Parts: sequence; structure tokens; C-alpha cells
Amino acid sequence: MIEPFNPGLQYYVDKMNAGEPFTFIRLGDGEWSAIRGDRLITSSRSQTLNHESLRNGMIKVIAQAPNDPRYILALRRTSYRANIIDWLEQNKPPYVQFHDCTVLYKASKKGRFYPFIEALRNLDVPIKLIGPERLAGLDGHVFPIGQHIVIPGRNCWAMRRRILAEALKTRDPACYLITAGPAAKVFAWSLFQRVGQHSFIIDTGSLWDPYVGKRTRTYHKGMLRHPAIIKANLGVLDGQ
Repeated sequence: MIEPFNPGLQYYVDKMNAGEPFTFIRLGDGEWSAIRGDRLITSSRSQTLNHESLRNGMIKVIAQAPNDPRYILALRRTSYRANIIDWLEQNKPPYVQFHDCTVLYKASKKGRFYPFIEALRNLDVPIKLIGPERLAGLDGHVFPIGQHIVIPGRNCWAMRRRILAEALKTRDPACYLITAGPAAKVFAWSLFQRVGQHSFIIDTGSLWDPYVGKRTRTYHKGMLRHPAIIKANLGVLDGQ
């Protein structure tokens, strides 16, 4: 049984407010399928998984995880349960302690995400968003975007060299927010090698879609049906 560490949302917010960089990489079923080769495409149908280069990259994310407290791997307590235990026992470095990957989306769907968004707004470094074109609507509305590296809505792994080249055009301190399916994990691992010492690198997945009016996950439906949840997360008072 995997027992991920869950320090709560405020743990990460405090690091952001203190200017203490960290990298947060979420591992879910799509990532395990990329490693195990038991599916050809993610459940969202945004990324095909039958790529040896993607599989090798995903293995590096875990097996070559840096021994650095700033590099955080996160998963669900129920992730594939025993189906990944043997693989992890053979490949996970002993110093890796998994965090709970549900902390961000659970706070968002419950209307308790404002501290995180406020921390993003108050960062002293620019936000570099790696994600599909639809997320341009976040700029100013949710947080300021310093640079938007636009990726294809499907199969962005094929564009990985261009995406990373754009992200690393300048290597000054920044906050990288990544919405790119399984490829995001490999992007984050690669970015950590180059800028992880002074930059935030956060794999946010589909977290932002409801904030631009899109439903790509089941829990988004409740958020879009109840605008008060999104307003609370944005710090908007009733009547505004």
C-alpha cells in the first residue's frame, strides 16, 4: 500500500509566499500506462502513449528523481495499487517520499483554492504557462501570464523539443505552470535539471480548464454549474 504524504495546500502556499522554489509532479493513471504500456491513449484522449521516448522519459522522472527536497513527486493513494508496487520497488530511489497529488484539484473543486491563486499573483517572478491555447484566458483574470508557450491540444509530445526550447529561451527565475498531460512530467523533470534551483515548476494538469469555461474532467461540471465556487477561488466577493 502506498501512503502519500499530504501536508495540505498551505504547505505549498507557504513555500510560494516565502519564495522557496519547488517542483511538483503529479503521477496518475496516464503516467503509469505510459510506463506499463497497457493503454494506447490517455482517458482524456489528449496523448497517445505508444511512444518509447515518452515511456523512457516517464521512467526517468521517477527512477532518476534528483535527491533534492525541492523535487516533489505526487500520486494518488489508490493509483493502480498493487499493480505498480513491484515496479516502484525496483525503480523508485529510496529517498523519494510521494506527496498526495489530489491536493490542488480538491481545493479547487471545494472553493478553497484562493490562497494558492493569491500566492501566484504575488510571486516576484514571472509566470510561464505551458499549455493549450484556450488557457490564454487565464491572463489577468486568474493570474498574470508572463509567457505562454502554446502547445497542441493533442499529442504535444511530438513537439517536445520546440516546447522546451521556448520555455528555456531565458533561464531567469520564473514559475512554470504546466498543462500537458503525461508529457508535462517529463517537461518538469527536464526543466528541473536546468532551472529547478531557482524556479517553481508545477504540473497543474487540467486544473485551470473551468476558469476558462471548459469541462475536461468530471469534477469541472460542478464548478461550472456553481459559479460561486470559481468566484471564491478567485477571491471575488458576492456582488462583484
